[in-house]
Amino acid sequence: MEARFWAKVNKKGPFSEICCGNCWIWMGHIHKRLGYGGFGVGVGEDKWKCVGAHRFAWVLFNGSIVGKFDVHHKCRVRSCVNPDHLELKTRKAHSKEWSGERNGQRTRPDRAAIGSRAGNSVLDEWQACGVMAMYLQGFTKDEIATCYGISNVGVQMICYGRSWKWLFQEGT
Repeated sequence: MEARFWAKVNKKGPFSEICCGNCWIWMGHIHKRLGYGGFGVGVGEDKWKCVGAHRFAWVLFNGSIVGKFDVHHKCRVRSCVNPDHLELKTRKAHSKEWSGERNGQRTRPDRAAIGSRAGNSVLDEWQACGVMAMYLQGFTKDEIATCYGISNVGVQMICYGRSWKWLFQEGT
């Protein structure tokens, strides 16, 4: 099963400034809406269960997950399975991290719901910056879309300044 898992991992993904190392990008099934990788594991005779590829990578390197913990991507790339980029967090801490809340305060209380706080957002601010960084490094739109679990149009909207443009304006 491990060989099947590693055959679907590209260890030459984008460099993460946050984690000081390359993301290992899951090249198998990606959940269309959430952007997380999925890996099929056998749970009995002729029965399969889809588990998060990042959760499977965590278990491979660190052992089972005891209790109700989420596997958090420190690099903010949902398709990353590099165990150095993963950590366990409680559901509450993980939700605060992704919602942009720090110490009980919203990070941008003066603004309306934009970016990751908007209800229809698939990416957060770090990921939108990652999309732009990969584009500027010469990655194709297809490669970027696969990495972040978004459409080519979504990549294009970010790279051409039609969405998330407030992130890339001077003075922000």
